[in-house]
Amino acid sequence: MSAKVDNAAVQDGFQLYHHSFFFTTEGSWCVVQQGMNDETSMARRYHWLSDGVESFVNEPHAAICGATGRDTLNLVADASREVRTASVCLASAKPEETLKVMASLPFLDLPRRHAVGHADINPKYLGKILLRTYERAPADFEALLGIEGVGAKTLRALALTSELIYGCAASRTDPARYSFAHGGKDSTPFSGRSCDLRQDDRSDASRAQPRESGAQREGERVPPPGAVHGRYRNGPSPAPS
Repeated sequence: MSAKVDNAAVQDGFQLYHHSFFFTTEGSWCVVQQGMNDETSMARRYHWLSDGVESFVNEPHAAICGATGRDTLNLVADASREVRTASVCLASAKPEETLKVMASLPFLDLPRRHAVGHADINPKYLGKILLRTYERAPADFEALLGIEGVGAKTLRALALTSELIYGCAASRTDPARYSFAHGGKDSTPFSGRSCDLRQDDRSDASRAQPRESGAQREGERVPPPGAVHGRYRNGPSPAPS
Protein backbone atom coordinates (compact mmCIF):
# COMPACT_ATOMS: atom_id res chain seq x y z
CA MET A 1 0.00 0.00 0.00
CA SER A 2 2.86 2.41 0.75
CA ALA A 3 4.23 1.96 -2.77
CA LYS A 4 0.76 2.46 -4.30
CA VAL A 5 0.32 5.66 -2.33
CA ASP A 6 3.69 7.16 -3.27
CA ASN A 7 3.41 6.17 -6.94
CA ALA A 8 -0.27 6.89 -7.63
CA ALA A 9 -1.81 9.01 -4.88
CA VAL A 10 1.10 11.45 -4.54
CA GLN A 11 1.60 12.62 -8.11
CA ASP A 12 4.74 14.73 -7.89
CA GLY A 13 6.61 13.49 -10.97
CA PHE A 14 8.73 10.87 -9.18
CA GLN A 15 8.47 7.14 -9.91
CA LEU A 16 9.59 4.70 -7.23
CA TYR A 17 12.58 2.50 -7.97
CA HIS A 18 13.83 1.55 -4.51
CA HIS A 19 12.01 0.13 -1.48
CA SER A 20 13.37 -0.68 1.98
CA PHE A 21 11.35 -2.27 4.80
CA PHE A 22 12.44 -2.48 8.43
CA PHE A 23 10.76 -4.41 11.26
CA THR A 24 11.30 -4.87 14.98
CA THR A 25 10.44 -7.91 17.08
CA GLU A 26 7.84 -5.76 18.84
CA GLY A 27 5.95 -5.23 15.59
CA SER A 28 7.04 -1.70 14.73
CA TRP A 29 7.97 -1.03 11.12
CA CYS A 30 9.51 1.59 8.86
CA VAL A 31 9.33 2.03 5.09
CA VAL A 32 11.83 4.11 3.11
CA GLN A 33 11.20 4.51 -0.61
CA GLN A 34 13.01 6.52 -3.23
CA GLY A 35 11.65 7.88 -6.49
CA MET A 36 13.36 9.33 -9.55
CA ASN A 37 12.25 12.12 -11.85
CA ASP A 38 13.30 11.18 -15.39
CA GLU A 39 13.21 14.77 -16.63
CA THR A 40 15.44 16.30 -13.95
CA SER A 41 17.37 13.17 -12.81
CA MET A 42 16.60 14.24 -9.26
CA ALA A 43 15.51 11.87 -6.49
CA ARG A 44 12.97 12.13 -3.70
CA ARG A 45 12.68 9.95 -0.61
CA TYR A 46 9.50 8.93 1.22
CA HIS A 47 9.58 7.93 4.90
CA TRP A 48 6.89 5.97 6.76
CA LEU A 49 6.94 5.15 10.48
CA SER A 50 4.36 2.86 12.04
CA ASP A 51 4.17 4.95 15.21
CA GLY A 52 2.76 7.92 13.31
CA VAL A 53 0.51 6.18 10.76
CA GLU A 54 -3.16 6.42 11.66
CA SER A 55 -4.34 6.03 8.08
CA PHE A 56 -2.57 4.88 4.91
CA VAL A 57 -4.46 7.46 2.85
CA ASN A 58 -4.52 10.53 5.10
CA GLU A 59 -1.19 12.20 5.93
CA PRO A 60 0.65 8.86 6.30
CA HIS A 61 4.23 10.08 5.84
CA ALA A 62 6.71 10.80 8.58
CA ALA A 63 8.61 12.89 6.02
CA ILE A 64 9.09 13.39 2.29
CA CYS A 65 12.58 14.68 1.51
CA GLY A 66 13.84 16.28 -1.66
CA ALA A 67 13.82 19.53 -3.59
CA THR A 68 10.60 21.36 -2.77
CA GLY A 69 8.19 23.54 -4.72
CA ARG A 70 6.96 21.06 -7.35
CA ASP A 71 3.40 21.09 -8.70
CA THR A 72 1.82 18.09 -7.01
CA LEU A 73 -1.56 16.39 -6.94
CA ASN A 74 -1.57 15.09 -3.38
CA LEU A 75 -4.58 12.86 -2.82
CA VAL A 76 -3.45 11.73 0.64
CA ALA A 77 -3.31 15.24 2.06
CA ASP A 78 -5.88 16.03 4.72
CA ALA A 79 -7.12 18.82 2.46
CA SER A 80 -8.05 16.18 -0.15
CA ARG A 81 -10.46 14.36 2.17
CA GLU A 82 -13.59 15.43 0.24
CA VAL A 83 -12.00 14.53 -3.10
CA ARG A 84 -11.24 11.03 -1.83
CA THR A 85 -14.87 10.56 -0.78
CA ALA A 86 -16.17 11.87 -4.10
CA SER A 87 -13.75 9.67 -6.06
CA VAL A 88 -15.04 6.58 -4.25
CA CYS A 89 -18.61 7.57 -5.13
CA LEU A 90 -17.73 7.93 -8.81
CA ALA A 91 -15.77 4.66 -8.83
CA SER A 92 -18.68 2.80 -7.20
CA ALA A 93 -21.29 4.10 -9.65
CA LYS A 94 -22.20 2.32 -12.87
CA PRO A 95 -19.38 2.82 -15.39
CA GLU A 96 -21.66 4.18 -18.11
CA GLU A 97 -22.95 6.86 -15.76
CA THR A 98 -19.47 7.98 -14.72
CA LEU A 99 -18.20 7.95 -18.32
CA LYS A 100 -21.25 9.94 -19.42
CA VAL A 101 -20.45 12.58 -16.83
CA MET A 102 -16.81 12.72 -17.92
CA ALA A 103 -17.80 13.04 -21.57
CA SER A 104 -19.95 16.07 -20.76
CA LEU A 105 -17.04 17.99 -19.28
CA PRO A 106 -15.65 20.74 -21.53
CA PHE A 107 -11.99 20.04 -20.66
CA LEU A 108 -9.74 18.89 -17.85
CA ASP A 109 -6.87 21.02 -16.60
CA LEU A 110 -4.14 18.80 -15.14
CA PRO A 111 -1.26 19.99 -12.96
CA ARG A 112 2.16 20.37 -14.62
CA ARG A 113 0.55 20.13 -18.05
CA HIS A 114 -1.43 22.14 -20.54
CA ALA A 115 -5.19 21.76 -20.78
CA VAL A 116 -6.14 18.14 -21.43
CA GLY A 117 -9.12 17.21 -23.57
CA HIS A 118 -11.10 14.02 -24.00
CA ALA A 119 -8.51 12.62 -26.42
CA ASP A 120 -6.06 12.36 -23.52
CA ILE A 121 -8.36 10.00 -21.61
CA ASN A 122 -8.71 6.52 -23.06
CA PRO A 123 -12.42 5.73 -22.53
CA LYS A 124 -11.88 2.07 -23.38
CA TYR A 125 -9.22 1.61 -20.70
CA LEU A 126 -11.02 3.80 -18.19
CA GLY A 127 -14.26 1.90 -18.82
CA LYS A 128 -12.56 -1.39 -17.92
CA ILE A 129 -11.18 0.04 -14.70
CA LEU A 130 -14.51 1.60 -13.74
CA LEU A 131 -16.26 -1.71 -14.37
CA ARG A 132 -13.80 -3.37 -12.00
CA THR A 133 -14.26 -0.71 -9.31
CA TYR A 134 -18.05 -0.90 -9.72
CA GLU A 135 -17.97 -4.66 -9.18
CA ARG A 136 -15.70 -4.33 -6.14
CA ALA A 137 -17.72 -1.43 -4.66
CA PRO A 138 -14.87 -0.03 -2.53
CA ALA A 139 -15.98 1.22 0.86
CA ASP A 140 -13.32 3.92 1.11
CA PHE A 141 -10.36 5.44 -0.71
CA GLU A 142 -7.91 2.91 0.71
CA ALA A 143 -9.99 0.07 -0.71
CA LEU A 144 -10.20 1.90 -4.05
CA LEU A 145 -6.44 2.37 -4.12
CA GLY A 146 -5.91 -1.32 -3.41
CA ILE A 147 -7.84 -2.48 -6.49
CA GLU A 148 -5.56 -3.86 -9.19
CA GLY A 149 -5.31 -1.56 -12.19
CA VAL A 150 -6.23 1.61 -10.30
CA GLY A 151 -3.20 3.81 -10.86
CA ALA A 152 -2.22 7.43 -11.24
CA LYS A 153 -4.26 8.08 -14.41
CA THR A 154 -7.45 6.61 -12.97
CA LEU A 155 -7.10 8.51 -9.70
CA ARG A 156 -6.31 11.74 -11.54
CA ALA A 157 -9.38 11.40 -13.75
CA LEU A 158 -11.60 10.67 -10.75
CA ALA A 159 -10.13 13.52 -8.73
CA LEU A 160 -10.50 16.09 -11.47
CA THR A 161 -14.03 14.93 -12.28
CA SER A 162 -14.90 15.18 -8.58
CA GLU A 163 -13.54 18.70 -8.50
CA LEU A 164 -15.52 19.85 -11.54
CA ILE A 165 -18.78 18.15 -10.50
CA TYR A 166 -18.80 18.48 -6.72
CA GLY A 167 -16.56 21.52 -6.34
CA CYS A 168 -14.13 19.81 -3.94
CA ALA A 169 -10.55 20.64 -4.88
CA ALA A 170 -7.64 18.30 -4.22
CA SER A 171 -4.48 19.52 -2.55
CA ARG A 172 -1.77 20.71 -4.92
CA THR A 173 0.73 21.56 -2.22
CA ASP A 174 4.07 19.81 -2.45
CA PRO A 175 4.42 17.64 0.70
CA ALA A 176 8.23 17.55 0.53
CA ARG A 177 10.02 19.41 3.31
CA TYR A 178 13.67 19.78 2.32
CA SER A 179 16.67 17.80 1.19
CA PHE A 180 18.96 16.19 3.76
CA ALA A 181 21.88 15.67 1.39
CA HIS A 182 23.49 16.93 -1.80
CA GLY A 183 25.10 14.74 -4.41
CA GLY A 184 24.40 12.24 -7.14
CA LYS A 185 25.60 9.29 -9.15
CA ASP A 186 27.42 11.67 -11.51
CA SER A 187 30.42 11.78 -9.11
CA THR A 188 29.33 15.12 -7.64
CA PRO A 189 30.56 16.16 -5.17
CA PHE A 190 32.64 12.96 -4.73
CA SER A 191 33.56 10.21 -7.14
CA GLY A 192 32.90 6.59 -6.29
CA ARG A 193 35.57 5.13 -8.60
CA SER A 194 37.78 2.47 -7.00
CA CYS A 195 41.04 4.20 -7.99
CA ASP A 196 39.94 7.37 -6.21
CA LEU A 197 39.04 5.35 -3.13
CA ARG A 198 42.54 3.78 -3.12
CA GLN A 199 44.04 7.25 -3.38
CA ASP A 200 41.94 8.38 -0.42
CA ASP A 201 43.17 5.32 1.53
CA ARG A 202 46.80 6.22 0.81
CA SER A 203 46.20 9.74 2.05
CA ASP A 204 44.56 8.46 5.20
CA ALA A 205 47.39 5.98 5.80
CA SER A 206 49.95 8.76 5.41
CA ARG A 207 48.21 10.93 7.96
CA ALA A 208 47.84 7.97 10.34
CA GLN A 209 51.55 6.97 10.43
CA PRO A 210 52.69 6.46 14.05
CA ARG A 211 55.63 8.35 15.49
CA GLU A 212 59.09 6.94 14.81
CA SER A 213 60.34 4.26 17.17
CA GLY A 214 63.91 4.19 18.51
CA ALA A 215 64.99 1.62 15.91
CA GLN A 216 63.66 3.74 13.11
CA ARG A 217 65.53 6.79 14.34
CA GLU A 218 68.77 4.78 14.30
CA GLY A 219 68.51 4.02 10.58
CA GLU A 220 65.83 1.41 9.96
CA ARG A 221 63.94 2.34 6.84
CA VAL A 222 60.39 3.55 7.51
CA PRO A 223 57.73 1.99 5.29
CA PRO A 224 56.52 4.52 2.75
CA PRO A 225 52.99 5.92 2.98
CA GLY A 226 50.49 3.35 1.82
CA ALA A 227 52.75 0.39 2.60
CA VAL A 228 49.83 -1.34 4.30
CA HIS A 229 48.54 -1.93 0.79
CA GLY A 230 51.77 -3.54 -0.45
CA ARG A 231 54.49 -6.03 0.45
CA TYR A 232 55.05 -4.75 4.00
CA ARG A 233 51.56 -5.70 5.11
CA ASN A 234 52.43 -8.99 6.88
CA GLY A 235 56.15 -8.76 7.61
CA PRO A 236 58.75 -6.53 9.20
CA SER A 237 60.41 -3.69 7.41
CA PRO A 238 63.43 -4.77 5.32
CA ALA A 239 66.91 -4.28 6.72
CA PRO A 240 68.62 -1.09 5.71
CA SER A 241 70.86 -1.36 2.67
